[in-house]
Amino acid sequence: GRQQAAAPVPGPSRLGPAAAPAAGRGMKGYQEHEEAEEFDLRSRHRCTDPLCCLLFLVALGAFGALFRLCLRKGNIGKLSHGFDYAGRVCGVDHGVSSKRYLYWCATQTASGDLEFDAGKPICVGSCPDGSILSPIYSVQPECALVSGSLSMMVPYKTIVLLDRYCIPDISNNRGAAQKITSHLNNLSTTLSESLSSLPMAWPVLAAVFAFSVLLGYVYLVMLRHCAEVLIWLSIVASIGGFVLLGGYLWLNADHLVRDVLYEQPQVADAVKDLKGHEETAARIGAAVCWGVAGLLMCLANCLHHSIHVASCCVEVACEAIFDM
Repeated sequence: GRQQAAAPVPGPSRLGPAAAPAAGRGMKGYQEHEEAEEFDLRSRHRCTDPLCCLLFLVALGAFGALFRLCLRKGNIGKLSHGFDYAGRVCGVDHGVSSKRYLYWCATQTASGDLEFDAGKPICVGSCPDGSILSPIYSVQPECALVSGSLSMMVPYKTIVLLDRYCIPDISNNRGAAQKITSHLNNLSTTLSESLSSLPMAWPVLAAVFAFSVLLGYVYLVMLRHCAEVLIWLSIVASIGGFVLLGGYLWLNADHLVRDVLYEQPQVADAVKDLKGHEETAARIGAAVCWGVAGLLMCLANCLHHSIHVASCCVEVACEAIFDM
């Protein structure tokens, strides 16, 4: 039989005079794109922020000079020690240089509870803990300067808090301990405690720094190879967390607020409007948590394609980081 003639390939004459240059330009552009893809990113890597680096070094130098000035003319011990009723720094100032702990004198009410003048602590050499090694488990003589009479003072067993404060032993008198700690719960005390902990915690900070760098690289490797899995795990964990939180609030609604007030009496004023409606408020909180979980599920279902595209972008970006 006759062979069917092959269909003619459209040439430049069939596509028109402008088709050949356009095809040539398209092929050339594609080749340039391929060459750009194969281009080594390391050859393009350079320092992009020399000015910012210089400003950072200047800031470090200024900080060092300021710190040296503080050491020479200031009292750095104020960051790591408490103040007594006279404004002296325990363990630092003259007269209390050997007494590094802060202690609150106590009186006893008619009901047997301890009562403190939180604004007038004294400095002591060690915290009275009731042991034979604690000879000051008695009324502190300096309490007379605070109250005017030692006959009204009562001794109590203490524990050391933050290597600085003598607070009532929680196992003996939880309420008294909460009175003292609530007085310490303010911005200046929190800032002082944070700054004073830095010199003592440098080994932990160094270890955490090294560990965080290692985890950073591990995280980049995981993003490079399984970014989408990590994203979906985060979404599922968030949804599960809200569901579990809602279940906890619902199951413990009848006694949750009461337990919180017992543990932290200082928040009583914040929840006083809920009095008589604690259980209802907890159940409303549970419903809100479940609603947020449902909303996250809907968003994840509607945006699953966008999540896939975003994860691909993240993986490509990580590949570029490792190539550089």
